[in-house]
Amino acid sequence: LKIVTNKLTGFIYEEHSKQDINLIEFLDVQRNKNIKLILEILTNKIKNDYLITEIVSLYKADKFLPKFLFNLENQNLFKRTKVLFINANSPNKQEEEKYIKPFVEKNKNCSYIMLDKDPGLYGVWNLGLNNSDTEFVCNSNVDDLRFNFGTELLIESLVDKDEILSYGDTYISSEPGV
Repeated sequence: LKIVTNKLTGFIYEEHSKQDINLIEFLDVQRNKNIKLILEILTNKIKNDYLITEIVSLYKADKFLPKFLFNLENQNLFKRTKVLFINANSPNKQEEEKYIKPFVEKNKNCSYIMLDKDPGLYGVWNLGLNNSDTEFVCNSNVDDLRFNFGTELLIESLVDKDEILSYGDTYISSEPGV
């Protein structure tokens, strides 16, 4: 089993941590990397309309959804991503659906599943895996954000290699939705 990480791909929200970074400098360096080549490789290798399935578990997620959905829709590979929003019988489902239902209606690559009971996070991920038909699968947490090229970096580390798992190192922020 080979596990690889592929540079920094985004931010995660961790309430009790603080770290100073020069974000502008970091973004400039990342922006200058040649993502176009990766997209060409992926486009030519994958025949399915969707390259990757992104599983998004929803449970008490309403306060994070506006920034998360904006971030998700601005991913370079968003139109090639099949997004499964799975609501784990959240007590906040009505508030969450105010964001999710219009988003799913607007984006044909997204679907919404409402569960009658909460199977736990791993149960949601397993349901998402069972509903996936793409070559690549990932999970996304609504309190985390990715750089718009983060998915490409992760996929690139798996294409034509022996690795079976890739994860992105991230900056940790004490502020949600940095």
